[in-house]
This record gives sequence, structure tokens and C-alpha cells, in this order.
Amino acid sequence: MKGLRIATLTSFVVIVFLSVGLVSALSSSDASIYATLSNSSPKPGDTVLVSVTFQSKVSEVLKIYAIGVHADWMQKDQLFGPNLSSNPATVEANGVYVTQFTMQIPTSASLGSHTYRVGVDVLDSSNNYFSFDSAEATIQVVASSSTRTPSTSGGASDGDATDWLPWIVVAAAAAIVVVIVLFVMMKSKKPRKPAVEQTRSEEPMPPASEEPKPDEEEPSKDFNI
Repeated sequence: MKGLRIATLTSFVVIVFLSVGLVSALSSSDASIYATLSNSSPKPGDTVLVSVTFQSKVSEVLKIYAIGVHADWMQKDQLFGPNLSSNPATVEANGVYVTQFTMQIPTSASLGSHTYRVGVDVLDSSNNYFSFDSAEATIQVVASSSTRTPSTSGGASDGDATDWLPWIVVAAAAAIVVVIVLFVMMKSKKPRKPAVEQTRSEEPMPPASEEPKPDEEEPSKDFNI
């Protein structure tokens, strides 16, 4: 009889624990994660801004204690992002949590296509842990970045400014050459006097007409009658 009571009590405890687990356990469909990068084609060493939106779909309070990005160049299950374990972010029932953080593309990252996802680790109202993952996306690591990385509080990457420096020098040199050519052309074209004025200045003055003065008498001439 005593053995029957112990077996009954044990079965009851197991059923209670299983029931609690079934009620409080979360599933991957209980939340959605949307993540975007400020630069989808960075170069090695660039810093990108990661924007994450966590949408809860359960009618209980969740606490986020870890959030980060996992890329294929990282170790398995490694996340890069803020650690909130000492101060978890609270997500109300069916609420939304939005955050941003920066991530640097390692200088050792190979050029080409890479995959990444965002992971969020939460605690439910019963302090059960669960991990949510976003859909896998791709990022293209290139030799020269085409999209400028935005400034952050930690300092912005100046790699793009360096890429523009040779073009600025070439443009300045071309402008100087154009100015010199124009100056030489203008200096070689001095103004001349009009051709008509030159002709007039070289035209000889006509001789003055020699008319007899009124007081002068014509010289006498001999006449034969």
C-alpha cells in the first residue's frame, strides 16, 4: 500500500511538471525578428550599423538578456552584440522591442557572399530560456565599399575618404592645367590697332595747292604784235 502511494505521488508530480512545461514553453512562432544592415556591401574593416526589431506574439512579458549577429565567419553559436544579462530589456505582452548596435567586418573576412542571422535569447514569465533566430540573409564583402558607413558614437570608418583622395588630387591638377592654358592663350592674343587706322596713319598728306597770292603780279611776258 505504501509503495502504491509513493508511485501515485511520483506520477502526480511528473504530470504537474510536464503540464507547467507545456503551458509556459515558447516556440519559434511566438516571435518575429527583422534585421537590416546599413551597408549590404561593406569591405573588410568597415563598421556597419545593425537594426533589429523583435515582435512578441505571446500574451506574457518577455525579458531579452542577449541579442546579436551570427555570421558565417564566426564560431558556431557565437553572437556579436550587446550583453543585457545584467539589465534585461522588457518586452510587454505582444509588444515590440527595437535596438541598434554596430558591428565591424573583420579584416580577415574573405571577399564574396556571406550569410548572417540575428539571434535573441529571452526569459519568459516562468524564467524559462528560449532562443529566437531571424531568417538567414546574405552580405556581400567587396574590395571597395560602394555605400558609405554612417557615423556612430564609437567613431566612423574613414576608409571611403581615403578612396576619394586620389580623385581629388587628379581633379585639382586638371583644373590647374586648364587655368595655365587659358592664361597663355589670353597673353598671346594682344589687341592690335584696326587695319583702317594703320592705313590712315601711313597715308601721305596731299601737297598744298600753289595759288597766286593776290598781291603778287604775274611776271611780264613779251608779246609780238
